[in-house]
Amino acid sequence: MSLAALRWTTLFTILFMSLSGCGYFRGAASDEDSDLTDLDDIEKAQPLDRETTAAAVQELVPQEGVLELKLKVDDRFPLSKTVEQRLTQTDSNGINVSTSQTEMMLSLVVDEVLPDGRKRMTVHYHRVNYMQDIRGRKVSYSSDRPGEPIPPEALLYAGLANNGFSFWVGPNNKVMEVVGFNDFLRRCLRSVPSHHVAAVQQQLEATKGEDGIANFIDDSIGLLPYSNDPEHPGVAVKEGTRWELEPRRTEAPIPMLVTTECMLKELTASSAEILLTGRINGPPEPVLMRGAGGNMKVLVRGGYCTGTCRVDRKTGLPTQSQLHRELELAMELPDGQTVRQNKVTVSTIKSFLSQSDPGDSRVQQTSFRNAAGSENHRHVQQATGSRPN
Repeated sequence: MSLAALRWTTLFTILFMSLSGCGYFRGAASDEDSDLTDLDDIEKAQPLDRETTAAAVQELVPQEGVLELKLKVDDRFPLSKTVEQRLTQTDSNGINVSTSQTEMMLSLVVDEVLPDGRKRMTVHYHRVNYMQDIRGRKVSYSSDRPGEPIPPEALLYAGLANNGFSFWVGPNNKVMEVVGFNDFLRRCLRSVPSHHVAAVQQQLEATKGEDGIANFIDDSIGLLPYSNDPEHPGVAVKEGTRWELEPRRTEAPIPMLVTTECMLKELTASSAEILLTGRINGPPEPVLMRGAGGNMKVLVRGGYCTGTCRVDRKTGLPTQSQLHRELELAMELPDGQTVRQNKVTVSTIKSFLSQSDPGDSRVQQTSFRNAAGSENHRHVQQATGSRPN
């Protein structure tokens, strides 16, 4: 591959991995201290077989109940989120594999609940770890090490810790409006070198839309069925009930449409388990991406997503969930070379609802294991409810 072609594919790889890594708050998660998922061992999941699933459900005694989001002002919900990505690129020179991993500790605070069903919430980031390996070049960043130099590839994450913004969630459990994002952006860019500000700002602004905070809500709270009656938002369901989510569109860096179907697998007095399957489709024709070295054509060959989400019925919030997404792309470089990409993203989220007492400002001690298997114990003090400066 020529030097120019290598630059094209490397830049596209960094862009594609960094944007998704920051934006996805998706997330059956493993126990708190288990090793992070090994993407090499993930088998390609298949969409739900309707007949098989229906037959299995009929053998059970269906449980019935109401699912809804029930939040009160000042409710606080600490969360951990891990996003692992694996990008496999095939060209005339062989196969190259790039990986990234993002770990976050954050919390949600309910600021306001209106009679019409709208809810204003604040997300506050406490800790961020990021690791990346692109073509053998390894990069790592941790907000626990504030004095260390920040690699350019990690500048996107360096301003998140001890920062946050607010957003409104509608009666349909979707993000309606983001509040205070410009101030959040300004705080993120404080320590970014001037010659990197434009690139980092562009990446951060991408997290504002469908490929950002909306994904965190859409793939957790947004999985719940809902009614159009704000006085009775809950929907009566039973095991085996299916519902379709509103299609989700993304525009950048490549237009895509995600269609998703959910099924209630299990319902108990305290929790509900939801299975989801989805399809990812792009434009029928290649998308032209312009660059200084020429134009590159990108074709979305298709993709899918599968996952599970266990919901706490008292609040309607996810307690643990995992989403597996796979996407196939084909690129034609300016020099005519063809490159194929397979991107796998596994996102895991876990809530610590036992710490949701508004009078308890502590976040329980949580441990993560890094890729080498070593354990780091971190104690994070939850936000006291004051706005970031």
